[in-house]
Amino acid sequence: MKLFFFALLFMLTDCIASQPNVAEMQVNAPQSISFRVRNNSILPHKYTFIGYEPGTVGNWTNSVFLLPGAHHRFNCPVGTKIYRADGKQVDVVMGGGSIRNDVPFLTVKAEDAGKVFPLGKIK
Repeated sequence: MKLFFFALLFMLTDCIASQPNVAEMQVNAPQSISFRVRNNSILPHKYTFIGYEPGTVGNWTNSVFLLPGAHHRFNCPVGTKIYRADGKQVDVVMGGGSIRNDVPFLTVKAEDAGKVFPLGKIK
């Protein structure tokens, strides 16, 4: 039993040591840019955003309900492509597909820091 315990302890410490620590993750993390999107319509709308960050395989999805004039803040690495998705695009992504070849709403650049992007009408 002691041998099993020490073997388990050794395996756990070996696995924990191989994980990156916070300092390593901060050094390797790309620069994050903060910006906002604004509902410039006179009506409330639900917006769905799908993003593809550089160097990652998957995507992220964020649906927000914005009142007229309301803002939503994003923090994304430079190079992130953000799509303001319609129902068909959401179905493609939720089905395991990709919309990377579509035209993005925004490709994040360093100079976008602090900017506010109007959302306009939903197609």
